[in-house]
Amino acid sequence: MPKKTTNDKKSDIYEDFCDQRGLNYRKVIFVEHYIRNGGNGRQAAIEAGYAEKSADAQASVMLVNPKVRKLMKERMEQKIDSIHLTYESKLQSLHEMFKLAMSGKNTKSGKADLQAAKSIISEMNKMQGHYAADKRWTTVVNADIDKTEDVEELIHMYSKPI
Repeated sequence: MPKKTTNDKKSDIYEDFCDQRGLNYRKVIFVEHYIRNGGNGRQAAIEAGYAEKSADAQASVMLVNPKVRKLMKERMEQKIDSIHLTYESKLQSLHEMFKLAMSGKNTKSGKADLQAAKSIISEMNKMQGHYAADKRWTTVVNADIDKTEDVEELIHMYSKPI
């Protein structure tokens, strides 16, 4: 088990956190390292203080523990929320990609990557609502119609492009 001192505020926070969830300190640390290292259970178990000889077995046991799995899910959701990108940051990233594509720094020839630039512009247009994949319009016509021919004539008259 990782060493804790009585003055270690972080340890106190972990102990409270563990008590609230019915988990021990090692299991909480295992979850943190498992998420941080991209899902390597063995390494997370070692980082949590388990012996290298038993790390695989400990990881397997913890990964099926419902409380550990619940904490893992909570922590993953928190991580996803913290990565939230704003509309402005997405546009800024696309703008930077566009400048790079046009500079030619990312091509062997040193020339602008026009295909990439075109794709980036298209994506920016979609985000800003300037892209209409399907152009349709609706016309409302108020008329007294007695015959089918009249309906067909109105459809023909109003379905012509402007």
